[in-house]
Amino acid sequence: MTVSMFGPVGDSPAETAGSWAVLRSLGEAATLTQRPGDAPRARLLRICEVVGPALILGSTQPEADVDGEAAARLGLAVCRRASGGGAVIVRPGSQLWLDAFLPAGDRLLVADVGTAFLWLGEAVGAAIGMVTRAPVEVHPGPPVKTRWSSKLCFSGLGPGEIRVAGRKVFGVSQRRGRSGAWFYGMTLCRFDSRELAEAMALGEADRAAAAADLAASAGALECEPAELEGAVLQAFADLA
Repeated sequence: MTVSMFGPVGDSPAETAGSWAVLRSLGEAATLTQRPGDAPRARLLRICEVVGPALILGSTQPEADVDGEAAARLGLAVCRRASGGGAVIVRPGSQLWLDAFLPAGDRLLVADVGTAFLWLGEAVGAAIGMVTRAPVEVHPGPPVKTRWSSKLCFSGLGPGEIRVAGRKVFGVSQRRGRSGAWFYGMTLCRFDSRELAEAMALGEADRAAAAADLAASAGALECEPAELEGAVLQAFADLA
């Protein structure tokens, strides 16, 4: 079950960040990844916090990509999100998970998929820079594919995604409809590439190669999600 501190998505949350209503949801990953019922009527930032570990697949990713026995051994529930990309592991206190909604006609909502994510990357990048004081790179595009990017979420690199010290720390995907668009973003605060590789249905050699490649391409900020959250709320409040 998911507990939203300010009620369902269609309600009016009690917290705001500038022009954004802020909704906080606590629950299992399988519930947090479900599509909301009624679309919001204005800008909404939803902060999701999981209560248990899970392996989340992309919307079209085959279940055969997962080693079910390994996932169970690692204590990972397996579920699927509404947007594309590869698998990612979530754990309590290990990431900052953001769902941002822009209504149709919003000035930030652009049709070009090559630039549609840049506003979010720039906002989250400003927050990461504020917390880490490290140089932040928001990837302008085009997408960078790797051997593992169809299977492992943080292996490739897309427009609006963020690298710190050469390693990806923030990934984003989207789902669009007539009422507007949802942008799903995740910043890694803690990360273990070996754990993700172990949960996938790979041979021994491929599993070792995937873990090594992912460790080189993805990283974690090694900060508390709550600390980053405060900076993100400030960055969103600055978005006109």
